[in-house]
Amino acid sequence: MMNVAVIGTGGREHALAVKCLKSPLVKEVFVIPGNSGMLMNENIKIYLEWDGSFPALEAYLTQHGIELIIVGNEAYLEKGIADYFTVRKFRIFGPNKKGASLEYSKDFAKQFMKKYSIPTAEYKTCVSYEESIEHVKAIEGTLVIKQDGLALGKGVLVTDDREEASEFIKMSFSATQKIVFEEFLEGKEFSLLAFVNQEYYQCMAPARDYKRAFDGDRGLNTGGMGAYTPVEYVTNNDLKTIQDDIIIPTVQGLLNEDIDFKGILYFGLMKTVQGIKVIEYNTRFGDPETEVLLEAMETDLIETIISTLDKKPINLTWKSGFTLGVCLASIGYPSTYVKGYNIDFTKDIPLYSMALKKEGNSYFNNGGRVLFVTENGETIEKARQKCYKNIETIKSNTLFFRTDIGL
Repeated sequence: MMNVAVIGTGGREHALAVKCLKSPLVKEVFVIPGNSGMLMNENIKIYLEWDGSFPALEAYLTQHGIELIIVGNEAYLEKGIADYFTVRKFRIFGPNKKGASLEYSKDFAKQFMKKYSIPTAEYKTCVSYEESIEHVKAIEGTLVIKQDGLALGKGVLVTDDREEASEFIKMSFSATQKIVFEEFLEGKEFSLLAFVNQEYYQCMAPARDYKRAFDGDRGLNTGGMGAYTPVEYVTNNDLKTIQDDIIIPTVQGLLNEDIDFKGILYFGLMKTVQGIKVIEYNTRFGDPETEVLLEAMETDLIETIISTLDKKPINLTWKSGFTLGVCLASIGYPSTYVKGYNIDFTKDIPLYSMALKKEGNSYFNNGGRVLFVTENGETIEKARQKCYKNIETIKSNTLFFRTDIGL
């Protein structure tokens, strides 16, 4: 049996920790830094005091005999956590800094897709506010603007409003040196995550994420307000096309670029009338897709990760029916919100702490996205009904959620 560390703070990391604890291969699970709401699971250890430095983390991992590191949060990948610990002979599941650039640089990702003929939206990268505004003037119709960097799922604007676009561009250049304009695509979005080690890959079930804050896909982009799996409009033929036209060229492209990729490769996809196209890459488990995918996945996660690191075949199996989850967020998110309000809930329902704070036996909201509730059902409607019935048991005057997840 082994000790495992999950690196990150939110619901994704809580879901990873819970799934790891179900493995007979695992003795103890540490979430670093974690959040205190995760202590609702008595067997999860957290290291809230971690200062973010890799030497301090190395000392802690060594002290607790941790044999496998699973990186949840993309910010640590950008900082080179996999490079640091690989050199020091730790077993780590997460790509190196160069591999993570597929996510943290939208410009690099678009260049990569163009180079390897991976279907995606047409694009233009701009390096100044003035160049960007000139480009806006030349475009008719809907604008898609992306910051070139990590933005917690909120660095994208899709708008017809030129004034809103101008403000977003101005704000973006205070945080990044490039922005990417993309052709506006119409279609149905979904995600496909794959366990990858160089040429080896193993796909999970497709999932659908809801990015907008409010019902009917209104409001600002968020880190994700709900998700479900599998996705009814993704066919087996679609999955074959994705494998042949997107996954294999991506994996081969990484090898050609001398990128030693070991971790999760997340394909954000759109099914358009012209075919399936890549909207974005992420280089780690998605959030909140992870919460529903791991709930639906019957295969041992640790066995799957070890098989990936050893390049050994493994057959992923899934629960029948659908798994659906809904995020409860602080009122005002993704803009201004207030922390510190009491939340009462029962541990008898399947839920994950995205940003709860535990004090004594009480829990409080301590961030934007606070709780994530999941359920399974024979049909998507049954999964919805069970999930929203669970949400009714949570008592709080300061949380909101979308009521249309799965519709």
